[in-house]
Amino acid sequence: MKSFEVENFNLEYTLECGQFFRYKKVRDDDLYLVNYRDILFLVRQEGKLLRYSKNVDETFVKRFFRLDDDMEEIYAVISSDDFLKKAIEKYKGLRLIRQDPWECMVSYICSSASNIPKIQMNIENLSQFFGRPIACKEFSSYSFPDVKSISNFENIQQSKTGYRARYIHEVNDIVSEEYFNHLKKLDYDKSKSELVKLPGIGEKIADCICLFSLNHLEAFPIDTWIAKAMKKIYGLKSDKYSDIVDFAINKWGKYAGYAQQYIYMKIRNDETRK
Repeated sequence: MKSFEVENFNLEYTLECGQFFRYKKVRDDDLYLVNYRDILFLVRQEGKLLRYSKNVDETFVKRFFRLDDDMEEIYAVISSDDFLKKAIEKYKGLRLIRQDPWECMVSYICSSASNIPKIQMNIENLSQFFGRPIACKEFSSYSFPDVKSISNFENIQQSKTGYRARYIHEVNDIVSEEYFNHLKKLDYDKSKSELVKLPGIGEKIADCICLFSLNHLEAFPIDTWIAKAMKKIYGLKSDKYSDIVDFAINKWGKYAGYAQQYIYMKIRNDETRK
């Protein structure tokens, strides 16, 4: 395996914070197998040393894990209250992952009214039906399906996607690589307004796509955990989605999405430990 040194990065927190679904621990607790479109690679962190399989290069790994983000600047902006200061202290090194927009879109359509194990199962099933076999060392998997290739409705249903099958089938017909290239040129508000026009994509899923794959770090996806935190920790009385987003962007600016991930990690783990 190849390696390089990292600062302000924690592989476990980054992979297991709920933002990304195609990974698993293999052989031992420190080694992860990660799928990204048609790439399968191994990665392990040993202190400040990040080791990765030879089928990917340093540029890819740094881009995927957003190692170009200035975490000191981000922490300075979002550590605006005691709750976030504690969250950063506990989960320091958690970074956003730079996902592929198409894979991210389908993944988050699958996430609607679901849970992480079921989302992972849906994505794996879709990849087996519509992707291609890929391998890394002794490990094998399937590539994520190309845009326009998730076309057989019966196989989408057999992937156990439930009511989401119709939305996946419809967006597969509508979007294209050109569509995503167009989205990447838009600002946050325009990207989100385009995304919510698509079947099965409401504000929350649109914000996930914006944050995790379109480089809009101000996007602030709101699920039940975040909504609870905004009331309990920040005293926000409104339940309106746009009011919560406006509050977050006013408070944390262009890094509201990073604030969201640290809030989510802390409140979810605090609650589940009770």
